[in-house]
Amino acid sequence: MSREKQSCSKRLPSHLTSGRRQGRHRAVCTYAFAPDQPTGNDRCEPQIKHLHAQSYGIPSDEIQQHSIRESFMSFEIRKIVNYTEETFIEGGKATDKPVTMIGLAVVIKNPWLGRGFVEDLKPEIRANCSDLGELMVKRLTDAIGGADKIEAYGKAAVVGADGEIEHASAVIHTLRFGNHYREAVKAKSYLSFTNKRGGPGTSIQIPMMHKDDEGLRSHYITLEMHIEDSPRADEIIVVLGAANGGRLHPRIGNRYIDLEELAAEKAQ
Repeated sequence: MSREKQSCSKRLPSHLTSGRRQGRHRAVCTYAFAPDQPTGNDRCEPQIKHLHAQSYGIPSDEIQQHSIRESFMSFEIRKIVNYTEETFIEGGKATDKPVTMIGLAVVIKNPWLGRGFVEDLKPEIRANCSDLGELMVKRLTDAIGGADKIEAYGKAAVVGADGEIEHASAVIHTLRFGNHYREAVKAKSYLSFTNKRGGPGTSIQIPMMHKDDEGLRSHYITLEMHIEDSPRADEIIVVLGAANGGRLHPRIGNRYIDLEELAAEKAQ
């Protein structure tokens, strides 16, 4: 049965949509219905799929008390930064295939601040991390010329001074976020990472490895970048890294060669 999407605003009480709180509020019920079912606001309640309340002024408990099955409050994005490096010469020796590394960073407001110690971080993870991952992967793959160009990948997060490192970890260490990247590049390796706390201009390291072979040392490569005004104390920087190759002129072998050499030495 095919399904379509429609929108309505009837389910929300007027105080959640009128904008009487500080700032303007926008709330939309998105639901799915079959073509043979009646449509319109009067029939939307049984079909509600989720609520998108993009205002940051509506407390989550107010939304939940109106029996919406799934609340969605999107991360507040202040800026997106695309950092690119192309290396042509290493050790005084040029290459015919320059290596391009890209860091796609999104600066978001920390959704867990101002609420004391938050025991359960999962509601925000479930509601937001998949959408953030999808957005970032699309921008990153477009920037490098397509997912098929990516050989090495990684991720990083930096939380501002008022946040916990657990907050940074919460955003990037979930399959809801990372699977978008793994699936886009058809990867087999895990996403290497860093997560830390820092202030504006802090150095961000994005360690990368080959997307299909964790033992391929040529692709153990790190991109370093910073954003002058980020993260602010109440922000989190989320970064995905990509490279279209490994280090220039790799010549230290790999884990498999080491294992063979060690086995041979042991047998002597």
